[in-house]
Amino acid sequence: MGVDAIMRPLLRRRTAFLVIETKPALILVEDDLSVLRALRRLMLSAGFKVMAFDRPRAVLDIELPKTEACLIVDVHLPEMNGVQLCEALQKHGVSALDTAPYSVRFVTHCDVDRSGCERAISVLQDVIAKTHRDVMQFTMGYSMPREKILANEETFKDIYTWINAVESPKYPYPIDQALARRGGIVYASNCAKCHGTYGAGAHYPERVVALSEVGTDPVRARDFPVAFIKHLDEGWVGQYGQTPINLAVNGYIAPPLDGIWANAPYLHNGSVPTIWDLLTPASRPSVWTRTDTGYDQQKLGVESKSFDKLPDDATDPVQKRRYYQTNVRGFSNQGHQFPPQGLSDDNKRALIEYLKTL
Repeated sequence: MGVDAIMRPLLRRRTAFLVIETKPALILVEDDLSVLRALRRLMLSAGFKVMAFDRPRAVLDIELPKTEACLIVDVHLPEMNGVQLCEALQKHGVSALDTAPYSVRFVTHCDVDRSGCERAISVLQDVIAKTHRDVMQFTMGYSMPREKILANEETFKDIYTWINAVESPKYPYPIDQALARRGGIVYASNCAKCHGTYGAGAHYPERVVALSEVGTDPVRARDFPVAFIKHLDEGWVGQYGQTPINLAVNGYIAPPLDGIWANAPYLHNGSVPTIWDLLTPASRPSVWTRTDTGYDQQKLGVESKSFDKLPDDATDPVQKRRYYQTNVRGFSNQGHQFPPQGLSDDNKRALIEYLKTL
């Protein structure tokens, strides 16, 4: 990430009494020491005064600058996360976070953190993705000259910023608000631990659920070789080893559920057509195909036709691709049997109504 990407909004900001003409002090909080050192060197080379910390509690033990300053903090930290650190600083007397003299920048390597952080605390002004090159790798090919790829990098920074800023669409059909309120209680008791909370005081835990617990198709988690991940990290895509990576491939991250109504079909491999089917494992179709234009408002998901097996008249490859076959490797619709005891049909309907509101 460049200095300008982090500091340009701050240096442009004006107040009624002050035009900022000098560079502010920087307070870096990052538990990955390699990232912390790289950020510190980068900012020092650009002429900033830098205070660097690898633990959030250490920030609470010092006297912070009274002058213009920018807090650059990792979202995911030991002891407390970045959002909780900002809340703690406010309690310690730094009451004007993200207003002069302080500005906040959150750093995360996770694609989904922006919306979760914005829900969690109002001080969030921006989230800096640690790399935009993850998207750029899909433009690479033998026919694409190196010079053209590099020339497109600034464009992809803008594209990645836009991706992080997109908000989930609102459910376009009527919602039974009374039923949705009941569903919110069902959600809090059975889903929030992994998928987070919404509304006032929202929180997204970004929890990794082990394959042995979630039970969903393991192919994606197991078949992405660690050697290949390291290869990407050590090359241009991974900023030559500067991008933190997680080599634990024994589970999946439970995603946030903003706009879940529009994310059908469900599970990471798109094997379950509706939320009702997700909540009713025994009803999940073995083979299904979606209708051309239908949306199932009751079951919440794509409208589909189910089959016990691939129809006999689906013989050529083009026809076969219209059918989702859960017996194909990587396409299993098993797992995610939560809560283990299941829900009553009434509670499923209430939960589905609540999910429409997210």
